[in-house]
Amino acid sequence: MTDMAEPEKAMKKTPADVTEFEREQLRFFLSGDDLAATLAEMNPSLAWLAILLEMNVIESENQLVAWIERNFADADTIREVVANIRFFGPETANFLEYRVNAQAATLLPLFVKCWMLIIRQMRASKQGFVGSEWFEIEPQLRRGDTSPAVVQRLANVLCPKLKIDKRLLWTVSENKNPEKPSDLMSIDYEVDDSIPMKMSLRHGLPRKQRRPMRNC
Repeated sequence: MTDMAEPEKAMKKTPADVTEFEREQLRFFLSGDDLAATLAEMNPSLAWLAILLEMNVIESENQLVAWIERNFADADTIREVVANIRFFGPETANFLEYRVNAQAATLLPLFVKCWMLIIRQMRASKQGFVGSEWFEIEPQLRRGDTSPAVVQRLANVLCPKLKIDKRLLWTVSENKNPEKPSDLMSIDYEVDDSIPMKMSLRHGLPRKQRRPMRNC
């Protein structure tokens, strides 16, 4: 068997079945110049995503776009991407949005909805603007500034933000026949918890508010 065949064989297994020696072979194999092309061509299960992140072979999230695109129509891919959503940011969201839109006519409506939620979360995940924006406008509010610009920024800070995460509990029926996005992921809305309690209560909201999406 060739040196290349061994890592390829390892990636056909489930991550749980791979030995430490095979992981090291795989790390070396994937440290080449074009990881994105290798993953897209080999197209292993997205269950490998967390393992590859752990192995530090991924230098940029953009290296994963083509691999994810090949698996838009797979429910397990949605679950794995959601479980690792913290790794992705707005740039990947832009690439995926374009490619999901290009395939929307051939994808199940459920999967299109799921990917659009994922893209929305990616677009917001690394911005980190809510906390900093609050500290920028707080002095203006204390001075009694109620100009339209300040009120608009306050509304943005207080608006609950989408929060998706992996589901912790599954049923057999959900695994076989998901019918809505919440069958594949946990979906909540949260108000940023860096906002002081007294300001939140003044506007009728608790400091951290979670709102599960119904029928989603």
